[in-house]
Amino acid sequence: MEETGIKCGKIKKITSFYSSPGFLNEKLTLFLAWEKERKFQKLEDDENIKIKEVDLNEALNMILRSKIKDAKTILGILILQASFKKFDKRVNL
Repeated sequence: MEETGIKCGKIKKITSFYSSPGFLNEKLTLFLAWEKERKFQKLEDDENIKIKEVDLNEALNMILRSKIKDAKTILGILILQASFKKFDKRVNL
């Protein structure tokens, strides 16, 4: 909620992965959150974070257009897309 100003009622761990195995031992975890409620961002003085909500198809297009370049974000979007396909457009929560 600090950076986004969004409070989520439910959250589920999706997967964990290493950002760069063999080079770093940093382990990242992806979560799916829903039942969101808008609150206020609590940014530090040097932070400037703008929130842009897009649907899954737009997020996929943003990856293809190189608008999203962050590997962990791309992975999360692709896992969500695969979940929709696997569960006939329903995410198994």
